[in-house]
Parts: sequence; C-alpha cells; structure tokens
Amino acid sequence: MASAPVTTPAGLLPQGNWMKNSTGYQILLVVLLSLNFGIVFFDRQALNVLMPQVQPELGLSQTQIGIIAGGLSFTWAIAAFFYGRLSDSLGKRKILLVMATLAFSLCSFLTGLASSFALLLGARLLMGAAEGGVMPISHAMVASEVDPKFRGLAQGVAQNLGSNLLGSFAAPVVLVAFALAFGLSLGILAALRQNSLIDYGSVAFATFGASVPNFVIGIILVVVLAVRLRWLPTGGWGSAEQAVMPVLALGALPAAYLARVTRASILEALRQEYVRTAWAKGLPEQVIILRHVLRNALIPVLTLAGPIAVNLVTGSFIVETIFSIPGIGRLFVQGVFQRDYGLIMGTVLFYAFLVALANLMVDLLYAVVDPRIRYS
Repeated sequence: MASAPVTTPAGLLPQGNWMKNSTGYQILLVVLLSLNFGIVFFDRQALNVLMPQVQPELGLSQTQIGIIAGGLSFTWAIAAFFYGRLSDSLGKRKILLVMATLAFSLCSFLTGLASSFALLLGARLLMGAAEGGVMPISHAMVASEVDPKFRGLAQGVAQNLGSNLLGSFAAPVVLVAFALAFGLSLGILAALRQNSLIDYGSVAFATFGASVPNFVIGIILVVVLAVRLRWLPTGGWGSAEQAVMPVLALGALPAAYLARVTRASILEALRQEYVRTAWAKGLPEQVIILRHVLRNALIPVLTLAGPIAVNLVTGSFIVETIFSIPGIGRLFVQGVFQRDYGLIMGTVLFYAFLVALANLMVDLLYAVVDPRIRYS
C-alpha cells in the first residue's frame, strides 16, 4: 500500500501517520479491524436470532421486543458521537477501540444472564453504548493510518468484509465438505450395490434434491425441526445447532448432483476391461475400487465439483434470509437495492476470482487422480 506522498489541491500533505507505516502494518490493521467488525456484528445479531426462545421464557410482549431492539440502536447512535469526539481529543484510538470491544463483550455476556425485561433492556442499552465507538474509531484509524490511495478500499474491507464474509466463511467450508462427503459416498455405494435398496434410495434422494428448490427445503426444515419438534433454533450462524438446517438446505442440491454423477461414472468405470483384468488377477476389492475404479471415475466429478464449490461460497440470498445468515449472496442483493456500485463490482470480481481459482484447482487435481494427464 505504500506509495509516493499524495498532495492536496493546496499542496499540503494529508494529515495522518500513514507515511510512517509500512505496507504490512496497514494490511494487518485493516484485517484486524475487519475481524473486530465481524465479531461485534455477529455477537449483536445473536439475540435477534434467539429471540423466539427468549420471548416465552421472559414473557416479553411485542412492544417490549421493539423497545429492546430500538434501545440498542439509540444508545449506539448517541455513543458513536461521544466516542468520536473523545478519540479526536485524546488521540488514543487503539486503546479506546480495545476498551469498547471488551465492554461490548462484557455487556453481551450480561445479556445472557438477564432474567427479566428490565435487566435485558439495561444490558442491551449498555451493549449499544459500548458498540457505538467501534465504527467511528475504526474509520478514524483507517483515515489516519492507511495510504490515501487505498482508504476507500480499506474502509470497505474493514466494515463489510468481516461483518458479512465472516458469517459465510465457515458456511462454505461446511457446505462443500458435506456435499462432497455425502454425495461421493452415496454415489459410490449406489454404484457398488446396483439395483439394491441403497441404489434406489440414492436415486430417490438425488431426484428429490435436484427437483426441490433449496429455499423450499429450508422452509420445510424450519417448520419440522424448529417449529414442530423444537430440536434446532430457527436461524442464525455461529453454533453447530444453527448450522444444521442451512447446511442441509444448501447442500442437498450439490450432494444430489454429485451422487448421480459419481454413480454413473463408477458404473462406467466398472465395465472397463482394465477392471475385469484386475478382478481376474485376484486383486482385493478395496484395491480395485480405490486405485483403479475411483481414480478414473473422479474426472467428471472434479469437473462438477469446481462450480459447485463456487456456488456454495457465494451462497443463496433467499436461504441466507430465511436463516438470518450474513452471507455474500445477501450482501450482493443489498448492494443492488442500495445502488452501491462499488460493493456490486467488488462481489462480482470476488466471484470471478473464485471461479478462476476453482478451475485452476480442478485442472491441477486432474493430474493427481489421472496419471495419464501431465502438464509440461
């Protein structure tokens, strides 16, 4: 980020300490601020997600819920003004930011101990007052510590990257792992046990998963598992229980596709002459399946897995809205409605980068699974 000094129209150097900061320091600062934004945003949304369980326990009315939500926003706005003035006068922005974050975490902990409306409202008011200093101090630090040429990008990364991508960073990892593990396992079992109950069940699952939209599956899961049976929370992202329904809703379609492609590819490989030769030589079944059949059958599966992984990373706006997940798809749609062209271009470029990266990884994995493919 370091570059030649930038001058204002009056010929004066912009104020700030950015000229004394190295590129590595500026990048580290923006990354830490982004993570801090993400943690604070994520923690603040926790009570909103858990409100359906908190409301009957504390006997809250709809008016009281509105007061709790509005009270946090009110103290947040008031505190932001005073925090901004205090940081400008003292100049100790890092210390104030750490203190505000710790105070916010303490108030969030006290929220979980509240046993009445008054205690919950008081904890939320203090929580908003503590959070109010995070955004103005972070923006002031970026304006003072980062090269002017990159301040706009740094502001966007610090404010949006953590609060939105942090909510969907773990989701793609879990979703891709679920889709690959479940889809490949089901496809392999169906191919090896053709015309059995496992085969028929995999075909039924693949047909259902490919036919029913993911948001319909999400609604069904919420009605059955959350509302009727009360086994899982209705939404949110941050715990294993909250991740079950979004993973099932978003992972059903790619798992179904992978199961169908894996089954067809393995059945085709099992009919090849080199497999018959391996059986005739008396090789163990495990060696034949893993070394000869599966490696040759993975080529079409890898071709499909690349785009599937990218689609899971970018998320689904409707499913993210149903489960209150601050993901990339939801962020992109919000940018469209708000006419935030910088955010729109950023998410599109991020998606294009993921597509190129996924295609590169697939091409490299071709040579790993198929020894006939070599790159010079």
